[in-house]
Amino acid sequence: MEPTCERTVVVGVDGSPEALVAARWAVWQAALRGLDVQLVYSYPLPLMDAPVCSSFFDDFAEAGRTVLAEALGALEVPPAVAVSTLVAETLPTLLMQRLSRTAVLVVVGQHATAWYDRLGRGSVVSPLAHHAGCPVVVVPPTWRQGGDDGRPVVVAVDGEATAAAALDLAFDEAAMRGAEVVALHADAGRTPEQTEAAERDVAALLARARAGRPATPARVVAVRGDASKVILAAAQSAALLVVGPPHTEGRTTWTRSVARHVLTTVECPLVVMPRHRPGPGSPVLTRSDVVLVAS
Repeated sequence: MEPTCERTVVVGVDGSPEALVAARWAVWQAALRGLDVQLVYSYPLPLMDAPVCSSFFDDFAEAGRTVLAEALGALEVPPAVAVSTLVAETLPTLLMQRLSRTAVLVVVGQHATAWYDRLGRGSVVSPLAHHAGCPVVVVPPTWRQGGDDGRPVVVAVDGEATAAAALDLAFDEAAMRGAEVVALHADAGRTPEQTEAAERDVAALLARARAGRPATPARVVAVRGDASKVILAAAQSAALLVVGPPHTEGRTTWTRSVARHVLTTVECPLVVMPRHRPGPGSPVLTRSDVVLVAS
């Protein structure tokens, strides 16, 4: 049975320093939001063509418990935040995507990878952000609590309706932090008429988002240039960067998306918004079997 985590920030832990930084961000965010935290560790069993004793499998689970215990011991957890742990026998991306169906946020370290990723099988971050059912937060290894005080929450918008959810999250974050919202509009290769229309749309989206939060300062910044480069430059002085999903489904659109281009190099925590929140019967990538080992 899957854990219930409707009021939980889920964070992937793999024993790396990057994952510990992500866990610290998750605990801090949970304290701000009045949520709990779940530290998760997962592992795919290697393919074997010879019999092995049962203790071989137990060793994998025990190693996961050790990683989680060490991470928990390194965290400063406020009394109001409850922290649970979960070890699972499956691919990390599959487990995190499944948990994202009910989690408030899923958090991963920017460069943290499971052992099988280091063998060239790909990053956890990119496919998770593509398929997740809740916002995915990518935390860079340089993040430190308090280091972004006074900095704005930057949200990349383009005048499309898909930016509305990103703006709402940006305003919520800014209100909790006492920060300003900067709605960043990158304009490249458009006619003057298209630029003017897009800026009107962005201003309308911003006005709608701030209607319920009039005390939170907000402004639109329009910059000409390649969207990825403009956003990365703005992120250097941001407390948080929020980007939306590709406008259309499909692996090709994700590969071309701004989120895909900035998530591995952005210098502040990055939130990638989901396209939609999948229902209980929705497919999960290519494997649906998640075997829970310990919690």
